Amino acid sequence: MSQLSSPGYERIIHRVAREVDVAGYRRQRAKRKAKCFRACVKLKCGAETISLFHNSRSGYRAQYYSSVASGEKANRFALAVLVPRIGELLRGKEKRGCSWPWMEKSLLDAAAKIWIHQGAWLRANARRERRLFVKRWLKAQSDKDKDRRKKARWSMLTPSSEVCLELKGGFVSLSGVPAGSFKETRSRELHELGFT
Repeated sequence: MSQLSSPGYERIIHRVAREVDVAGYRRQRAKRKAKCFRACVKLKCGAETISLFHNSRSGYRAQYYSSVASGEKANRFALAVLVPRIGELLRGKEKRGCSWPWMEKSLLDAAAKIWIHQGAWLRANARRERRLFVKRWLKAQSDKDKDRRKKARWSMLTPSSEVCLELKGGFVSLSGVPAGSFKETRSRELHELGFT
């Protein structure tokens, strides 16, 4: 993985929780299932912390590199730590249609996930940001599937200036009934390609 030295994954997530502020949140409608929505929360914290989360030897992608099971465990841990913190930050600031009890159900759903904000660093895809060379992910750049090749190329990117993370809840009804996962390949993609 990255040459960026790193504290353990749990310490990275607790650091995110200490620094984080809510930059925005909304309710997103499911395309595939009527009357189901998910909570989407954009979090802001320091660029160094985001870099540790995304790029480091013990960061989020490194957990998926190790195994699909390790990655999924890391994802659940991040949500278990960050969702209560988001609840604290949003107390008294709820929007219509985004009550905290409903948001919490979505954000703690089995299909919920955290990921780096895919901002200007991804659109620019600058060569100077291509600093992560993982054999498995590099090999996938010659895959027959164009989408897999693109994601494997993006796995090399190690953004150092991004300051946002995104939490995307699982899709649930307005009463909080889970709709199930719509992206079953995410964990495998992260393990095999380093990006999703």
